[in-house]
Amino acid sequence: MSPRKPKSIDPPTDSGGPSGSAQHQSEGAGKPPKASKKTYLFHQTNKEKWLLEGTGDALGTLHAPKTTPSTVMVTKSGGYDLVCSYSWVKSGIPTVYVPEYPFEVVFRAMEVMNPNYKFDDVDVLINRNTLRKLFKLCCGQRQGPFKINLFGIANTMIVERCEATMEELIRGSGNSGWGFNFESAVTQPGLGMGDISGHHRVLRYDFGGLSCAVRFEVDACYGDPSMGVLGEQPESSTDHAKEISDLSASLKGLQVQSPPVDPEVNDAATIRVISRGSAIPHTEAAEIKSMKRLKPPGPMMAQLWFGRTQNLIRGVHSNGAFNNIHVNKMEENLQHWETEPHNQATLRKVATILSHLRDIVKDSKERACVAVASGTELEVFDATQRKTALPQDICEKFWSKK
Repeated sequence: MSPRKPKSIDPPTDSGGPSGSAQHQSEGAGKPPKASKKTYLFHQTNKEKWLLEGTGDALGTLHAPKTTPSTVMVTKSGGYDLVCSYSWVKSGIPTVYVPEYPFEVVFRAMEVMNPNYKFDDVDVLINRNTLRKLFKLCCGQRQGPFKINLFGIANTMIVERCEATMEELIRGSGNSGWGFNFESAVTQPGLGMGDISGHHRVLRYDFGGLSCAVRFEVDACYGDPSMGVLGEQPESSTDHAKEISDLSASLKGLQVQSPPVDPEVNDAATIRVISRGSAIPHTEAAEIKSMKRLKPPGPMMAQLWFGRTQNLIRGVHSNGAFNNIHVNKMEENLQHWETEPHNQATLRKVATILSHLRDIVKDSKERACVAVASGTELEVFDATQRKTALPQDICEKFWSKK
């Protein structure tokens, strides 16, 4: 297939910037750049053909590391709101739900947990995984090409994650089997939650002047969930050390089974919501990592920061035999990480990229686009396939503006 040549277009008009405080972006971040005159960002191989599926005319190219950082400081100090949380329920036959609308489950959960919530003032709905990829893109870290779907509903841009195969979408690109089994070995389900598979949360927080709703998976909670939000008590260093010692002792010589085979993928017609369980304070959310040797938390900080996750649990193993575990409270580390000049500049660039993408989507014909990243560049195209991000009933219920 011959490379697609981008259409020569005028830059999208600046309609006053994104809604809310996002208008405080720097002047250089106010207008997305016009389409690149290059034919395409990378030499296309058979494995990369899926990246171009569903793409039409090219609308613009963003050069991520050279992006002008937002003038608004990016910090977690403003706190967050829990929009909703949900867990998948295991069925008799291992299956994976493959929705037509990847974010539909969020709003079906909101119909039960937060039915009066409105997305009118939410600028971006996005997965943590995508934010991490954009962060790497903006700081020039090496990663494979990736693709995201972009949709506009009223003032909100919805950013969908895309992967080449369902296996990558479900498990990630690496061999994470030991990690999944380690999680199962060191965690236990809450009361009445023995049949759940994967817990997800959506937090809303300010990101450089943009109001972002971020979805991500939570591995576990670390603490006493029976205390509840109002009953949280500071943990003494003695108690904390004892918990780590007890957990390490329970892992002594633990042999985790080999990574399981992939589950069957099944197309489901509907989402059935069951009200069950109790809310766990997000301060108890924990990220669990398994590794052959103890690694510093540096490479994990972006994941923890975007998910506002304060607890990091690292298990060290040799061929699946876990003999050491480290539990760390990461709140101070996260505060230091975001203020480090390079990280702060990169976070601000991500905010600018999101603003650019939002403007491009707003000005596109169908308010539906596809963005493909390769190297350090992100090229945006008109979408030629699915043009909507959510069912009509959800749009009418959670947006009062159209």
